[in-house]
Amino acid sequence: MCMAADMSAMHHDSSADLNVVGSKLKNIFQCLENTVKELVGEDVSESVIIEHSNDGSGIGAAVLAASQFQYYLDA
Repeated sequence: MCMAADMSAMHHDSSADLNVVGSKLKNIFQCLENTVKELVGEDVSESVIIEHSNDGSGIGAAVLAASQFQYYLDA
């Protein structure tokens, strides 16, 4: 799961090759692949393609989730 600390680490990655961002995203994609494998089985999961998309809804969802995280901590 991508937590606030992970998002913060990615945000503060100032390396030229964005090494921290790459590492965190690799972990997230691996987690997604494992989850799909558990949900649909190994045979079916081989035909599922997970890729990063640059659409506005993903960015909007991330901003909304980040903005609500403070309320989660206060609860």
